[in-house]
Amino acid sequence: MDDDMRCLVALLSDTGLGLAEGAGLLKTDLHLKNNVPFVRIQKHPRRCLKARSSERDVPLVGEAIWTVQPALQDQSESLFVFPRHNQPSTTVANSANAVVNNWLKRHAPAGWQKRS
Repeated sequence: MDDDMRCLVALLSDTGLGLAEGAGLLKTDLHLKNNVPFVRIQKHPRRCLKARSSERDVPLVGEAIWTVQPALQDQSESLFVFPRHNQPSTTVANSANAVVNNWLKRHAPAGWQKRS
């Protein structure tokens, strides 16, 4: 099973993050040692936000805490929580969208339909 896809889907589900926000998370966006663990959504050179008001701190609850822990244990040189969907200069949200949709089709229960 594609663990990074399972983690990304769980993170999006439990936080309400947008796909580009979740796929483009930097390891430095994670703040797990606080009283309430959270991710900081902010503009950075590889990921833009739709509006300045999109900058926010999002609490990590439920499975969301579990989903980001492997990234902190990852010893690779990647700056990203989910490196598969990031190039050195940008987050490739279209690629992430296609991969997540394909993953959901394979793993979602029978009769599941995607809402847009």
